[in-house]
Amino acid sequence: MSKKIVTLNAKSRKKGTKGDVNALRRDGYIPAIMYGGDQDPSLMSVKRIDYRTVADHHGLIKLICEDSEHDVIIRDSQPNYLEGRMLHLDFQEIKKGQKITVSIPLHSVGEPAGLKEGGQLSQILYDVEIFCTPADMPESIEVDVSELHLNQSISISDLPQIKGVEYLQDENSPIFAVDISKIELDIEEEEDGEELLLEGEESIEPEVIGEKKEGEEK
Repeated sequence: MSKKIVTLNAKSRKKGTKGDVNALRRDGYIPAIMYGGDQDPSLMSVKRIDYRTVADHHGLIKLICEDSEHDVIIRDSQPNYLEGRMLHLDFQEIKKGQKITVSIPLHSVGEPAGLKEGGQLSQILYDVEIFCTPADMPESIEVDVSELHLNQSISISDLPQIKGVEYLQDENSPIFAVDISKIELDIEEEEDGEELLLEGEESIEPEVIGEKKEGEEK
């Protein structure tokens, strides 16, 4: 449950046309905007190569824009999945002591006991919404699944209690579960099908070709 803070450099930009924004992208920059604070939203741009260092970061970012520093989180993003690049970023400035709502990734730790019982681990929730200050914000939450047996699950209420962090989702929402594996299920269904087939075969008598049936003349 790391509280790592990473640094990202940015530079100011002026409001321009769609052509100006596309020119930024061609030059290797991502257009961005920062909300929050006492001023109007600030237009800026971030080098695409620098963004890669924070692309998978879910915690606080120290955004350095020329001579000013801001504690921010990535509030929204606009990726282009076909081209594999980021088109736009929205930053939210966070003041010291200010509580915010953020989504934090959930990671499993350990091997469930239910795997040896013919089960497989499935993850239902990959993120959890929390309410906290930047100082208390974990980058991720690790969940120990080693004691999870077949047909058991872990829900929001089973998550570790973290000082200053409030979980916002329904406490009964499942996160991880160990269910019977698809292979085991397929074998059971195949065996059931064979049993039904055998039962059906017992009631079928073979017909002898040319044998006289009841009510028929020879």
